[in-house]
Amino acid sequence: TLGSRIQKGWKEVRMKNHEGQTTAIPVNLEITTVEGFSGHSDRKQILNFVKRVSPVPEIVLTCHGEASKCTNLASTIHKALNIDTVALRVTENIKLR
Repeated sequence: TLGSRIQKGWKEVRMKNHEGQTTAIPVNLEITTVEGFSGHSDRKQILNFVKRVSPVPEIVLTCHGEASKCTNLASTIHKALNIDTVALRVTENIKLR
C-alpha cells in the first residue's frame, strides 16, 4: 500500500493525478510508526489507544470510514477524554504544523 511504502522509507511514490496520468511524488516526511494501533480497531480499542497517548494530544483528527461514524468517533473521544477533535471529510485537506 501507499502507507507501507512511505513507512518503509521510499523517497518517491507514484500516484495518478487528476487527469489519470501516473506522476512521481517526492516523499519528504519524518516517519513515525505507531505501535499497538490497527486500522481495524473498534471504537473501544481506539478510545483506549488515545487514552494511553503521552503526552495527551491537543487535538485528535478522525478521517476514516463513513462520515457519520467519523463524526461520532470524534464526539466520543471529545466527551470521554475532554480532547478537542475534528472529523475530517474525505476530500478535506489540512496543513499540519
